[in-house]
Amino acid sequence: MRQKWMKIKLVSLCMTALSSHAICAGERSTAEAVPQTPTIQQMGVTVTDGRVELRCAISNDTSHPIWVYAQAPDREDVNGARGTNATLFAGEDDVTLLVLRRMNSPLSGVMGERVAARYVRLSPGQSRAEVFCVILPFVVIPPRSDWKLILAIEERARTISRLTFELGYYTDDDLHCEESRSPRSRVVFDKSGQSVRIEDHLEDGIWTRERAIRMSLDGIRASLNRWLSCWRDTTGYHASETTVRALRHTFYVNRRVLSAEDLWYGETLLQVDPNLFDDRARRVAGIYMRLAEGDLDPNELTTCLDRALAKNERMGMLRELYRQQALAQIPQSPLTTPAQAVGELFCGFAIDAHTYGYARRLFEISEDLLTPEAREIRRAYLALFEMRLRPNELPEKLDRIMNTEERDRLLDELLKRQSIRDEAGWGPRQDGAS
Repeated sequence: MRQKWMKIKLVSLCMTALSSHAICAGERSTAEAVPQTPTIQQMGVTVTDGRVELRCAISNDTSHPIWVYAQAPDREDVNGARGTNATLFAGEDDVTLLVLRRMNSPLSGVMGERVAARYVRLSPGQSRAEVFCVILPFVVIPPRSDWKLILAIEERARTISRLTFELGYYTDDDLHCEESRSPRSRVVFDKSGQSVRIEDHLEDGIWTRERAIRMSLDGIRASLNRWLSCWRDTTGYHASETTVRALRHTFYVNRRVLSAEDLWYGETLLQVDPNLFDDRARRVAGIYMRLAEGDLDPNELTTCLDRALAKNERMGMLRELYRQQALAQIPQSPLTTPAQAVGELFCGFAIDAHTYGYARRLFEISEDLLTPEAREIRRAYLALFEMRLRPNELPEKLDRIMNTEERDRLLDELLKRQSIRDEAGWGPRQDGAS
């Protein structure tokens, strides 16, 4: 039987902090050690069939402020929608898997598009908790993913023995240096002076100055194929190519009136699975369909869209539709039972110990013993496990059913009933029983 939890032999847990020079992701540094560098302390490692996670503390042991990568997961990305906050790349030696939280990557300078990330200030002597989290299987999406990982999926034989975690950061000099302020890059500090957003092109600019704190974990033995999945469109829906071409032609002919942003929005919306549409989405999609079919004056597009839904609401609606479609397209989770699911959430620090214990005991109770309130509580947990409910939304949903004290009393009563049944040695009546 395949074990859900992998046994890990920690041969060595080594930390390498390299801050004297900028280093490329996965690059082996030949630079001499520098006395004052940020340091990383490992607080906990979780490696299961469903998650790779490193919890650590970053300390600024230098005499100057540093700016540490703090970009939140991209909820419009299929991996980010599941809670992954790092990217994966194959190492140069073919046995290392890079887990990166930084702007720099092995693909930097290849695609020629803009990249952006948020960094936070860490003063001398301060520490900051960090979490690298990768929900498995990690979805590899061509062409922007590492081709080595795509090959690993196809070969179904590659084994990794090392995980290398890298966290990007900049010094004050890096951000304020005139050389880094190329016409194509932007460094924008917030009003508090504690956060900065960096926008840059991949092929030049400030990202080349990014430094990294690195930690490697040896002794891992895992089949990379089991950790990865290639992107597949499982919705089976695509907008008619004729409709999309007609929409593009309309925008081209009326480019002085219609904006590229509206074209992007229309194309994106029309390629979302219509089964996910609510009334608002159907109204907005209908307007674009009328425009593509020549039944709407291009000059009236903005007015019609604003009447259907305000612009900020339209953008929010599209983000949510994209997130729902991304979640529908991910491979099935290897988790098969509620007990395994709640274990993964607890190990990933998504829920606290009380929530974990309550869920485990609740799902041990025979379903026919549950009261209507208990069934409703159980459905709330199932929504959490299936990612239809976020962890921070669970307490409010449970409180609408019963308050904490009432839920605890209910669980105690159900556990007593279950215990009586177990001691008596009889179970729920089965179909066909005499």
